[in-house]
Formats: sequence, C-alpha cells, structure tokens
Amino acid sequence: MKNIEKVTNDDLMSFSNLTLVNCTLDVIQNGVTYPVVLSQRDDYANQSDSTLWDWLVLGNRGAVVDDARRIFKFKFHKQEPNRIYYHIWGTSDRSAKKIARSDNGYLGMYVSADAKNPWKVQPLEWDGKRLRCFLRDHDGNRVTVGEYPESAGRYIGAAGGYVEHLNTFAEGVSEFFVTPVG
Repeated sequence: MKNIEKVTNDDLMSFSNLTLVNCTLDVIQNGVTYPVVLSQRDDYANQSDSTLWDWLVLGNRGAVVDDARRIFKFKFHKQEPNRIYYHIWGTSDRSAKKIARSDNGYLGMYVSADAKNPWKVQPLEWDGKRLRCFLRDHDGNRVTVGEYPESAGRYIGAAGGYVEHLNTFAEGVSEFFVTPVG
C-alpha cells in the first residue's frame, strides 16, 4: 500500500500521507468494536421503505459483508492542526456517492454533487495497522452511535433488536478505527 510506511505513532498527522486509500471503519461502542457497514433493505423489519438503505450502521461482529458495504475510499482534502480532512466515497456500485450528513445528523451515501463537505479525522493513535480517531462532520460535531434526539423512534432490525445508526446529533462519544486495506 502506497505510503503506509510513512504513517507513525510519533506523528499522528502523518496519516495524511495516505492521500487516496481504501479503508474500513469500525466503531468502539460500550467497549466493543463493531464494523461500520452500509445498511441494506434486508437489515430492517420494514423492508418496503426505500429510504432505509445506504445509511452507515453498526454491522454484526463476525458477519461476512460485501466489500461494497464495508470498504470506503478516503480521498485527502486538506490538513489542519489535529485534523485531517477527507472526502469519503463509496466503492464498487457506490463509487459515484460520498458520505454526507442528513438534516437529522444521520450519515449516509449521497450523490457526490450533494455531498460537498469533507469529514474531519482527529487522530488519537496509530498501532501500525489502523488509526484510532474521532470522526467529525464539517461543523465539528462528533460522529457517534445513536438516533436523532427528536426522532419518532428507533428502527427495528429484521433479525430483531434495533438497527444502530451513526449520527452527529446523538448524545455520546464514539471512537473509530480507520483501517487501510488492499
């Protein structure tokens, strides 16, 4: 992988040497690490609602997931002290879409013309394989797991339980792992 050897824990901002890189995202939720995946219709109990896919959600640990739902392309935008800005694109059949924030703070895939703002990666630690960080939207809100505070309720998953969405307006603090792949 190009420039991975230039990333060090001594200089966390050196992650910006990875200017165009495919990565997976994982979130640490209540001390447990979960993969971040793009939702699909089968994830929800109400499968007739076409607005319920391509949102960033917690995946099931150990589940096999399509690369197109799990791998994102990080494209370097700029760097400031303690922040690296990336546009985050989909891959495969979602390669023309970028991650953006909805009006209610949910992270989802949008046509690139509607997804103008880069994401802020705030590095915390590099372990030689993955970057632990906070992820923030263009307004500086931290991404966490949860629902918009004024939402009508949580979405029920097809397998029971709830579908856990990533959101910038929900309460709480979540850390992420960004892992370069390929």
